[in-house]
Amino acid sequence: MDTMRLTLWIALLVLLLFVGSCGMAPLSATQSGETMTSPEESSLIMPTYYPSAATLSGSRYSQASADQRCADAWAYFKSELVTSDGAVVHTDSGNVVSEGQSYGMMLAVQHNDKATFDRVWNWTSTYLQPGNRYGLFGWNATTDGRVLDPMPATDADVMIAMALFFASSRWGDGKPPYDYSAQAKAICRQIIKYEVTSDNYLKFSPDSENFFSTSYFMPAFFRLFAHYTGEGRWNDVADKSYVMIFNCLRPEYGNLDNGLVPNHNDKNGRKLSSGPDFFYDAMRTPFFIAVDQVWFGIDYRSSLYCNKIEGFFGPIYSSFGDKYSLSGTKLSGNHAESWIGSLAGGVMGSSSSSAKVNFFNHLMSRSWPTGQYRYFDICWQNFGLLLTSGNFKLYNEE
Repeated sequence: MDTMRLTLWIALLVLLLFVGSCGMAPLSATQSGETMTSPEESSLIMPTYYPSAATLSGSRYSQASADQRCADAWAYFKSELVTSDGAVVHTDSGNVVSEGQSYGMMLAVQHNDKATFDRVWNWTSTYLQPGNRYGLFGWNATTDGRVLDPMPATDADVMIAMALFFASSRWGDGKPPYDYSAQAKAICRQIIKYEVTSDNYLKFSPDSENFFSTSYFMPAFFRLFAHYTGEGRWNDVADKSYVMIFNCLRPEYGNLDNGLVPNHNDKNGRKLSSGPDFFYDAMRTPFFIAVDQVWFGIDYRSSLYCNKIEGFFGPIYSSFGDKYSLSGTKLSGNHAESWIGSLAGGVMGSSSSSAKVNFFNHLMSRSWPTGQYRYFDICWQNFGLLLTSGNFKLYNEE
């Protein structure tokens, strides 16, 4: 009997050592869409890979071609929008918006372009932040740095902080203002203080009351903020993002199955009477939910939402317009590059390989945006190319 017990104990020890050694490897994102961990645990999952549409059956482009297209798109972004001193020009108005600065920073860190990142960040921190009553970034300014509206835009503040954390991971921290991690943590503190409600919904801006935009919800970033800052409220901000998105899908709107959310809504998910339906703000929502799915995949609602979007836009991937009623009526026939990029990214969170390939092939075949209103198209063409090709990556600070 003693020999049997000894044998069992040895076998159990070997099993535990094996399981423990397996646990040392980085965890990769699951594509199942099922909740795998609690919100508290989710911030510790650091995926290192997710599939590229270029590798799926039916792709007309190799991974090398996709990588090069991403690089070319970034070069075009810089040549068309970024000034020599780091302002990202919103070509519609000729001014600078904090959104554009945040896009420039995120794209730069994704492309490992430290010189451009530092130039854009230096402009942002020099002109948009000093004197701001919230310690954040005025949303609108002239190209020479004169702030036209000091009110922060929450989506820009979130992406600036995320880009800074990634910069710290890729390049390490330097002297201020290039102490990226410290800067990011300070921004996160101000966002929590001024741009998150007491019950942890992300606000549209510090002064907004019962005015929200689901296109500002970036749950993957919020999970990382919880991990990097130790502030547990960020996990609830991620959860509340899904609560509000699904509250926006209502029988009376006819959008329960199509995933079309309003541009702006109240806390209960009701469309604001003065706001449009699924227009140029709302169309970004699928992209950010897909990022949460392909990076983490721990909340069943991410795949559920992306599958709704794929179900509506998948069959019309080459012909959809750029304005829709919540019930799905096309209100404009313009097949905009920004929408192609965002929705191509959005279907990456779905379970349809054919939709991923169709959108990817379509996106890869498109020309570079031109004309006065090219700013938004260039930005979202870049983001779409990165996410569909497996190049929109999480850079772990640790």
